[in-house]
Amino acid sequence: MEFVKPISRDLDWTRGVLEGWLAERLPEALNVRIVSMRQFPLGQSGDLLNLDIEHDGPDGVRVQRGLVVRVEPRPSYQLFKDTNFLEQYRVIAAVGREGRVPIPAVIGFEANPATIGDRFYVMDRVPGQAGDSGLDWVKALDRAELTQMWQVGLRAMAALHRTDWRGIGLDFLDKPSKGEDALEQQLNDYQDYYDWVRDGETRPVIEMAFQWLWDHKPPVTEPCIVWGDARPGNQLYTRYDRCTAIVDLEQTCLGTAETDLGWWCYIEDQRRRAFGVSCPDLDETVKMYGDFLGRPIDAIEYYIVFAALRIAVLRIKLHILREGQPDQYGRYDGDFNLARTIERFVPDQLNTAEFAELHAALNGTP
Repeated sequence: MEFVKPISRDLDWTRGVLEGWLAERLPEALNVRIVSMRQFPLGQSGDLLNLDIEHDGPDGVRVQRGLVVRVEPRPSYQLFKDTNFLEQYRVIAAVGREGRVPIPAVIGFEANPATIGDRFYVMDRVPGQAGDSGLDWVKALDRAELTQMWQVGLRAMAALHRTDWRGIGLDFLDKPSKGEDALEQQLNDYQDYYDWVRDGETRPVIEMAFQWLWDHKPPVTEPCIVWGDARPGNQLYTRYDRCTAIVDLEQTCLGTAETDLGWWCYIEDQRRRAFGVSCPDLDETVKMYGDFLGRPIDAIEYYIVFAALRIAVLRIKLHILREGQPDQYGRYDGDFNLARTIERFVPDQLNTAEFAELHAALNGTP
C-alpha cells in the first residue's frame, strides 16, 4: 500500500524526554542514554521512531538495546476513524506475555499526550527484515525458498489465530453492541468507516459489495484475534525460513482466521503480479493454512472480496492524506480493483443489478 509522510518533530527535544521516560520504565537499567534516534521515513499512519540505547546492567556491564516507539496519529494524519491505540497495545502486550506468537515485547504505554505531543508506546526492536515481495532479498529467493518463507509466515499467523483471546484477558475485543458476531461487528465498523471517508460521495461498486457481503455472510463459529494487515511485508525474517515477528496491529480486532487469510491472499496476489514473485497459489495456500490452523478454511472467496472492499475504502482515505505529495498516484482505482476481484471470484453470485453495476465499473476504468 502507499505511504503518507510522517509528522515532523523536534528529535533532539524528543530524545531528551524519552531518555527520562525510559529510565523510569526500565528500573534495572542505569544511566540510560539514547545513542541514536531515527524517524522512519515512511509510514501508513502514526509515526515510528527507531532508537538505539545504552545502559548499565546490574553487573555494571554496558548493555546495548534497540527499541521502536510507535506514536499515535494526529487527526490530520489519521488513516482510520478510530486509532484504537490503547487497544492495539493491549493486544501486543497480552499476546507477547502468552509467548507463542513471535511479536515484539513491549516496554510501556504513555497515556499523557503532553509528554512528547502524542500518546505513544515503546517495544523492543526485533532483528530481521520485512518479507515484502518488492524487496531484493525476497525477489532473489527461488521457488522452494519462497514456499518455506510462506510457510513460516503462515505458521506465525496461525499461532496468533489459535491464541485463547479470552484466556489472556482480551474480552474487550468482543463488541456485541456492534453486531451479533465478530464478522458482523467488522462489517458494521467498515460501513461506519466508509461513511466517514466518503464525505457524502456515493461509490456504487463499494456499496454493492457491502450489500453482497451482508447477503452472503457465512456463519462465525470460532472468533479469534484478527491481525488486520496480515502479509509478509508486516513480518520480520532473519532468513527465508525464520520469522522473528509479526508487526503492525493497527487494525487488530475480533474476527475470523479467514479475514486475515483473505487479506494475505489478496495483497500477495497483487504483489506477486507486480514484482513477478512466484508464491504459492490460492489453493495451495488455503490447504497449507488449514493444516496449520487445525481446521478447514471456510468461504475464502468471500473473505478475499471483503479484503478488496476494505482496501478500496482505505485507498479513499490514503488518496486524501497524500494529496499534494509528489508521489501521489493520479487516479483512485480502488473501485476498479474491487470490481475486478468480484468478477474473478464470485461472478455467479451476483444478481442482475449487481452484475450491471460491476461491469459499468470495469468498462469505465482502464
